[in-house]
Amino acid sequence: MKIACATRWVSVVCVLAFALRAESALAQACCAGGSVATPTRLAVYERVAVGFQTSARQVIGEWNAAGDVGRSTGTERSLDQTIAATFRLASRWQASASIPSVETFRSQEGVRAWGGGVGDATASVRYDALTLGEWLPWPAVGLILAATAPTGKPPERSEGTLGTDVTGAGTWEVAGAVHLEQTYHRAYFAVMGETAYRLSRTISASGMNVKQSYPLRGSATIWAGYALERGAAAAMYLRGFHQNEASAGSVSGSALNTAEARTTLGVAGMAPFWDGWRVQCAVFSDLPFSGWGRNVPATSGLSVSLVHAWL
Repeated sequence: MKIACATRWVSVVCVLAFALRAESALAQACCAGGSVATPTRLAVYERVAVGFQTSARQVIGEWNAAGDVGRSTGTERSLDQTIAATFRLASRWQASASIPSVETFRSQEGVRAWGGGVGDATASVRYDALTLGEWLPWPAVGLILAATAPTGKPPERSEGTLGTDVTGAGTWEVAGAVHLEQTYHRAYFAVMGETAYRLSRTISASGMNVKQSYPLRGSATIWAGYALERGAAAAMYLRGFHQNEASAGSVSGSALNTAEARTTLGVAGMAPFWDGWRVQCAVFSDLPFSGWGRNVPATSGLSVSLVHAWL
């Protein structure tokens, strides 16, 4: 599936979704803003939400170890489809689960390959320690704990050309996050900080066993949004990601020079279009400038999410 084709279809869906709700009405910035930031997050009056997200992205450059950005040596595109569900366990508790399907296309030095499969599944729980307006003037505070299982294919088990059939990290990952949000009339603001850690594992290759230890990963995201008509919302977000130096066997991370970083800017919109249904569209891109990333490819893409919620 071509990225250009996917872009046209997503654009059509976004335009239709917002056109269906052009009527004037009051909106709650808290509910609309929360949904535009996290598609299957439940509003205070919702019990269950099930969603499907499709994301398409392509590599637009690559950062080296010094943080300089340059052109990629090949072509890489990916298409992800994720099924997610969120359930309300209690008034302040939500539990979520998601599982992705990953397809990747790579072309390098005249060699082309498609591959993919099921990715790594994630389960999480969210506790709303403070809700909006509960303790003025303090913002709402959400605490999130997540675990990702190695249900995808790890790199050492790749059988496809150019590694296009790799869909997972090959180990468990645990993560914790703090989510702060506040509203002012129709405006919505949020900040989330997250820390993640992958468990070490032993990789067998060429008759040798190598212990792979993974560094701590962290990210911070800032949202600024505005509630529109009929519960619709639009928002911009900026996300910074950093991963410490890694190590493999007896080789230290500083010798490997493997620290990673990237900064992503995105624009998203959400709108209900039928009873209990809502659609979210997002366009995003890593900032492809020197000093804004390290040791990772720079990508850009778009996503569309379709969610149904029950009261």
